[in-house]
Amino acid sequence: MQFDYNRLLTATDGDEDLAKELMMILETQFVDQLTNAERAVAEGDCRQLHLAIHTLRAPLATIGATPALELAQALEALANSSDLLNAHTLLGKLRKELEQLTADFVTIRGVMTT
Repeated sequence: MQFDYNRLLTATDGDEDLAKELMMILETQFVDQLTNAERAVAEGDCRQLHLAIHTLRAPLATIGATPALELAQALEALANSSDLLNAHTLLGKLRKELEQLTADFVTIRGVMTT
């Protein structure tokens, strides 16, 4: 699993229904912000890349998604230094991590009690 389920439950005060809802919100946010980040890199817009990636960092940290968080931090550092040379590679890796997180969310929601 690419995140810490216990941290997710802590963030929702143990409320599994709220945890399910949060996972669905995060799935949408992952897609939206990754799309924004990819557009920013394609346009060479460091400011927009920083904004998109920064928006992802807090929820990734909250749920203990360390691999994705580390990639986001590296992308944010590139954006801050106006150096997008490796951004495409890092975005590809981040996309894979977020896809795995989403798959984990789907699995967890399927086994959670209601």
